[in-house]
Order: sequence, then C-alpha cells, then structure tokens
Amino acid sequence: MQNFKLRLNTVIFIIFLFLNPSCKKDEDPLPKNYLKIDDKVFELVAGYIDDVPNEFLDINSNKGFTHEISLTTSPFPFRGGESGISLYPFSSQNDLPSGLYEFNGGKAMDGFLFDVLGCENYSSSKGGCINQYKPKDCRLQIDILKDGTNRLLNKYTIKFSGSLTLGFSTNSKEVKVDLFFEGGISRINL
Repeated sequence: MQNFKLRLNTVIFIIFLFLNPSCKKDEDPLPKNYLKIDDKVFELVAGYIDDVPNEFLDINSNKGFTHEISLTTSPFPFRGGESGISLYPFSSQNDLPSGLYEFNGGKAMDGFLFDVLGCENYSSSKGGCINQYKPKDCRLQIDILKDGTNRLLNKYTIKFSGSLTLGFSTNSKEVKVDLFFEGGISRINL
C-alpha cells in the first residue's frame, strides 16, 4: 500500500509539473544600455555627439542648431557591421541642453526632435544601413550631469521611445522603439 501511495504521489507531481503555467521562461533582462526595436535588443556600448552642430533657422526664422547624437553597438563607429541610432534634437543653443525633445514632423523648433535614423547592420561598403527607420511619434529625454560650478561633466542619461517606420512605400512597417543609455559620450566631428 505504501508503494502504491508513493507511485501515485510521483505521478501527481509529474502531472503538476507539466500542467503548471507558471513555469514558463521569463524574459531575458535588458542590458544596462540598450536599443530595443520591437523584440530585437541591441546592447549600446558607445555614444558620440557631433562637435560642430548644424545651424538652422526654426519656423519663426530664429537661429538654432541640430545636434547629432549617435549611439552604437560598436566602440568603433561607422566601420561596418554595427547597429545603432542617430538622434537629432533641435535647440537654440550651440551646446546641447538637457531637456525633453519631441518629434514634430521635421519642423525645426527649439525643444523638438528634428529627426531620427535607426540603423541595423551598417555596411560601409554599401554606403549605409541595411534597414533605415524614419520617425513618427517620438520622445527624447536628455539629462546632462553638471558639477557645482555648472560645468558639464561627461555623463549623459538618454531615454528615447516612439514609433519608427521602416520603408517609404505601401510596404512600410512601423516598429516600436525603446532606448536607454547612461554614460560618457565622445565629442567628434560627425
């Protein structure tokens, strides 16, 4: 009788293991710095900001600047094979200020995100991205750490979320994009 109870308990335990829905695999944690395009996750390892921002006039003919920020999966940008994203916040200041930037359809206005370009598997031999995305509804938050004397420290926190569209025809596809980057950003002439 005791042998029967042991076998019955073993069978019940095995059935419980197969039928229990809470045993499904949890999602993998995101890396500290990441770019997520739909379900694809890319670890961002380096950040760059254009040392010479492009000067533009906003829709009211006020002078402003687009600041190119590129975040990549490689510490050596634009050599080929890396993925990443380039963000173009627009500001009236020559030095990029902390703040919230939103995409507004390409009209240059202070505090707005002028453009976004997402790139998967950059190919320097082909002269560009294999997949290029254009912005739709996007929000960019940039926080730049300063010391007590208001000098910029090289520590940025960048958060981005929104929708990007792959393609420009009837075959276009919209993707959800989420990004987080915290760390130093190198100033180079992009």
